[in-house]
Amino acid sequence: MKAPWFMELIGAFGGRCVYCGGMRVLTVDHVVPKRRGGGGESNLLPACEPCNSAKGCLPFYVWLERIDLPLVTLVDRIEAARTRLGRIQSDAARVARRRLQRLITVMHWDASQLRMSKLKYGDR
Repeated sequence: MKAPWFMELIGAFGGRCVYCGGMRVLTVDHVVPKRRGGGGESNLLPACEPCNSAKGCLPFYVWLERIDLPLVTLVDRIEAARTRLGRIQSDAARVARRRLQRLITVMHWDASQLRMSKLKYGDR
């Protein structure tokens, strides 16, 4: 059984996979894979099983490149979900909203590190 805040999160994404937008059964995706240090509840998004399995332990920015989904589009989807959660007056929605904000911060930091690495070492 998923936690109430995660159920609110699924609702805020319209019951759709954050990556492909599909209306399949949703699983809990660790945006930054656990194997790469991505722990905690602020690292979770709803993803369909095919996307979650295909992503595996890839860094999220590598996965986004593979499926041709710009980071800005994913962040826009997350921001829209945060806005929807802001209209819901429940503790679970407030928790989900805070966790999404932390996730956006981590995603921006990871992406900026990737950009700096590409500038310094080239696109390998």
